[in-house]
Amino acid sequence: DLPREEWARVGMGIKSELGADGFDLFDTWSQDGASYDPKESRNAWKSFKDSGKSGIGTVFLWAKQNGWQDTATAAAPPPRVPDIARAAKAATAAAEQAERHHRAAQVAAALVKDGQPCPADHGYLTTKGVKLCPGLRAITAQQARRHYAIWGREFQKEVGTGAAVLLIVPVMNAADEVQTVEAISAAGKKAYLLGGQKSGGFFPIGEKSEDPAGPVYIVEGLATGLSVHEATGAPVYVAFDAGNLKAVAGVVRDRHPAAAVIIAADLDKSGTGQKKATDAAAPVGGRVALPDFAGIEGREHGDWNDLHQAGGLEIVSTQLAKAQTIDASPEPAPEETPQEPPPADTKPKPEQDKPSVSRYVVTATGTWHVNHDDEWVFICAPLRVVAR
Repeated sequence: DLPREEWARVGMGIKSELGADGFDLFDTWSQDGASYDPKESRNAWKSFKDSGKSGIGTVFLWAKQNGWQDTATAAAPPPRVPDIARAAKAATAAAEQAERHHRAAQVAAALVKDGQPCPADHGYLTTKGVKLCPGLRAITAQQARRHYAIWGREFQKEVGTGAAVLLIVPVMNAADEVQTVEAISAAGKKAYLLGGQKSGGFFPIGEKSEDPAGPVYIVEGLATGLSVHEATGAPVYVAFDAGNLKAVAGVVRDRHPAAAVIIAADLDKSGTGQKKATDAAAPVGGRVALPDFAGIEGREHGDWNDLHQAGGLEIVSTQLAKAQTIDASPEPAPEETPQEPPPADTKPKPEQDKPSVSRYVVTATGTWHVNHDDEWVFICAPLRVVAR
């Protein structure tokens, strides 16, 4: 006799635990309901997924809330039989992926080795208004083809197989090995080697700082990294995209244990850059620096290179200098000062005044413990449960 949604969640919980074998149990239990319909029971069961929004824990919880007590001694569950076919398929897929990564890494190493130092006037660098840094290479599309470099279809169509000069950015791993490369055309189109592993990879800009506690920056793209390095002179790690910031932050923290790690994030309209940067900074005790486009006409969002081009390198340096002055370690929480108990109209209703146990109350003025004598003892500022 539960409401339909709760009745369905019980069914989902049973099916998630017992699979198709659980229908008889679910149907037998449903027959106790006044509105039981065998056809509806079977149709509903068919619609339940094995991994629905409710598990068997929901069933036990609701049962206990309705008076059921577990007095039986449960037999040990039978050992799970491994799905050999699924495990073999997963192992094969992992091996194939590793082989693709290995082949791409070999091609990437050849491109870096046989490429020439990138010219300072490469079209991409000129457009972005940034200077060349060591480690960047250049190779023609024709030479890349000879090394069996395969890019995405659109990029391959644009650069062709001729004399177009590609800027090659090595994507390094934690062991300082080339795992893939990013290719950038003179017009600014970008592509990675097909089959290459970008995850966890980075491109370092600048030498290690003499000050072990000095700032080290992590950015998304190459142009942003070059702008930040020019503005600060500090080491910069290019993570290539927002989703890779967290992995690179871990590498940076290992390499610079005392440094002030700063994620020089993109200010995205969608908020993606800000969120990913915050997620990356938290585990390593870092912080996030966002470009401020206030006063820049026609621009509200963008990255640090956009700020560089719109307002000059000095404004980038000034804004990042402010970020450097912030202590990377979290400040201790201030001690709470006891407050006066809330007015009588904010206290529990009369019928709640004589509980069998002491209780806690959250009001606008704080979190309080109300004991048996109805004394209000201040604990801390208001606590709010935001998720369970």
